Amino acid sequence: MRQTFCPRCDNLLSKTGHCSVCGYQVKVTCQHCGHYNIPTAKYCGRCGRGTTFAIRYRKKLNSLLDPFQQIRIKRFFAGIAFGTLLALFAFSSMGMKYYAPEALPEKEEIVPVTYDDSVINSTILKSVSSDLDNYCIDKNKEKVASIDDLKIIVNIMIRNLNHISQRINQKRYPLESAESYLEQEKCIKIDKNLTRGNTALMFFAYISDLLELKYKDFTKNPSYDDIPRFNIMDAPATALKKYNIKIAVSDERFGVNDEISLGEVCEAAKQVAILTVQRANQEAPDLSAPPEIIIE
Repeated sequence: MRQTFCPRCDNLLSKTGHCSVCGYQVKVTCQHCGHYNIPTAKYCGRCGRGTTFAIRYRKKLNSLLDPFQQIRIKRFFAGIAFGTLLALFAFSSMGMKYYAPEALPEKEEIVPVTYDDSVINSTILKSVSSDLDNYCIDKNKEKVASIDDLKIIVNIMIRNLNHISQRINQKRYPLESAESYLEQEKCIKIDKNLTRGNTALMFFAYISDLLELKYKDFTKNPSYDDIPRFNIMDAPATALKKYNIKIAVSDERFGVNDEISLGEVCEAAKQVAILTVQRANQEAPDLSAPPEIIIE
């Protein structure tokens, strides 16, 4: 069976076993000569031997039997298989009972936002909000955001939130700059005006490292009417909706190619900071709360 996810960064692999995010290449060793082949290779690139027993058996069978004999054998075994299934169905239908169908799986629930004192008074949240407000102080938040605005806002999150992941995370850590994420995410188009789709891809790439999210956890049920299942935007849109990071146009329609305002990008960044503070409060309270001053 071909491996679907990258063992290094958990991103989707291509048909050839190549990861477009970290560059990892899955190889399968030939048991005969030791040559490294891609996972979908049927025959070894060096010795020409079949990579699986089934392929080697089929090749040997083809050399012994002519095409007409192979057709007769296939029909014979197909008849046996069909007769066996028919008999099993006939016996199993005797005394059959009706069982109520199971309920369909529910969609991902939105993670609640808790604005308690530990979040409101967090120095981390105040720092992120202050940096975002200073950046927007002489700008119109209603204007369409640009790729430069997105890079600056992501860098603000990186500057204020990365130190938490370095203390809490077990396997994955965020990159050090927005430029690094743009180089990693080749699917993000650098246009003059920013779209909601590009913003979602950038935010999902960052919070996946920040919160150690797994891509496969957000591909079960489509969350928006305009994003089909298995589309490149399916998992990012579902994850952002679950964590209440509002980049979509509405709850039903995401608007992948629609433009997004500077104010919406800033509010989404604040929500990422809130999620990070909530996680820090649970796993490492000393990271989000100011130090306690004891007067003797």
